Amino acid sequence: MTPLSNKMTLEGARLRNGQILESTNSPGLYFVSAELYGDGIESRVGTWATENRFGGGAIYAVDDVARETSSWGDGAAEGIALDDDAGASRKCVEG
Repeated sequence: MTPLSNKMTLEGARLRNGQILESTNSPGLYFVSAELYGDGIESRVGTWATENRFGGGAIYAVDDVARETSSWGDGAAEGIALDDDAGASRKCVEG
């Protein structure tokens, strides 16, 4: 979770329970969802996308939580949108 955490903008926010799922619509694109937590922070799930599942490439925020709490680029500007695979990665985090 370190690459995602590097650009968190919500003070005190940390990430846990990260789950990654490759897109079936765009092979080589991975959706990463994780729970945000910390003192005084309401637990929420954010979703990002990357083409490098090991954290060595660009990362894009693809939902409101990710855009509001990190300074990663906007996935919508890159044509990356929430889809069923992104939703599945979120469900893995949410349990």
